Amino acid sequence: MNSTLLLVEDDQDLGLGLKAALEFRGYRVVWEVTGRGAIWAASNTRFGACILDLGLPDLDGSSIIRDLRVGDAELPVLVLSARDAVREKVRVLNLGADDYVLKPIELDELVARLQAITRRGARQNQDVIQAGEITIDIGGRCATVGETPVDLTTKEFDLLLLLAKAYGKVVARETMRSALDKWVEDRESNSLDVHIHNLRKKLGGDFIGTVRGVGYIIKKG
Repeated sequence: MNSTLLLVEDDQDLGLGLKAALEFRGYRVVWEVTGRGAIWAASNTRFGACILDLGLPDLDGSSIIRDLRVGDAELPVLVLSARDAVREKVRVLNLGADDYVLKPIELDELVARLQAITRRGARQNQDVIQAGEITIDIGGRCATVGETPVDLTTKEFDLLLLLAKAYGKVVARETMRSALDKWVEDRESNSLDVHIHNLRKKLGGDFIGTVRGVGYIIKKG
């Protein structure tokens, strides 16, 4: 298991305390105090998990989650925040965070939650992902529904993989658009909707649901 953590916290006292406590527990901690620093670190180092504060001086935590998800869809992200509104928690979890806990938190609980999301991430870090009736072979870059192969374009496969890795959770439109940004010709405003429409036709059934104003989801059950 990767024991290197990315800690993103601009409060100096809290950051120092968390870094020291987590290192005492055996973790290696890379501490960043800005969102841009966190994104740069995540693009250059493979982390086992990220502990993210939302209230940073340069970037909002939501935009950091989207960038982290595009760079590494499997990175477990635990949000540690003083924002206690239910709507905020739901919004951040729908963007792709794996857990949301309020400050202050006891170290034992923090470590336990880190271990829980890391275990969930490890189960998804495999060559084959199952999302209900949909099976995705990551290495072979192919998908089947039941026993039936599905002929997907490169972009359709990438979007389906994002949805499957978040099976049962909403993937934000912004996250999916960012995944398409590498395709210059796909930067038109409706390109995501076109690809989702094509995916639905090829998959058949009602596998991909829409959460209006938020994003898309492969629902469990």
